[in-house]
Amino acid sequence: METIPDNDENGFIRRLAEQYNVSLRFEPLGEGVRGYKIDSEIVLNEHNPPERRNWTFCHELGHIVLGHSMTPTDAEEREADQFASETMLPQRDFIPDSGDIELDKLKNLYPHASYEVLARRSLQFARGVVTIFDGEHLTARMGSDDINFPPAPIQEEMDAFRECCEKKADCVKTAKDLTINSYYVDQGRSVVRIFLVTHPLVDV
Repeated sequence: METIPDNDENGFIRRLAEQYNVSLRFEPLGEGVRGYKIDSEIVLNEHNPPERRNWTFCHELGHIVLGHSMTPTDAEEREADQFASETMLPQRDFIPDSGDIELDKLKNLYPHASYEVLARRSLQFARGVVTIFDGEHLTARMGSDDINFPPAPIQEEMDAFRECCEKKADCVKTAKDLTINSYYVDQGRSVVRIFLVTHPLVDV
């Protein structure tokens, strides 16, 4: 089994590779290609950030462990995603930590997971709406199953977004029956991400 460098950046997937007895290899894959599996070997794009490599590894590991075909179906892709979520953020540990979807706290507890993975996982167990901006562009908006929410951010959320942009720092805004936590995520890459976590006290 080929191992990867023993350092903090790759430690999470290195331990999983040893645990499941799979080989791991980095290659300079094309832009937009995250990785793939060949039998019991997982190949990752060495140009991707560590958190993305962690998710890709766990997703591909899911295909291997669950015995999926070489060309997975949509259902198998969803199963691999769920396997990755549970592997990176085990439900037993994560549920008591995710009640308020405090992304800064969760990131400290689970540094191997990206802010987006943490947000998506939190919505499985906590009540809220998460909106993601890459720069000025809205790229994702999702909510827990028990909330009806508009597809576009409301004025109060946009105000919170602009305040976060101006201050270049995390902010908390309370408006109407909403609490909006804004997270300014600058990891030294090409695009700054801003996450809005909206907690409706009643359905929006």
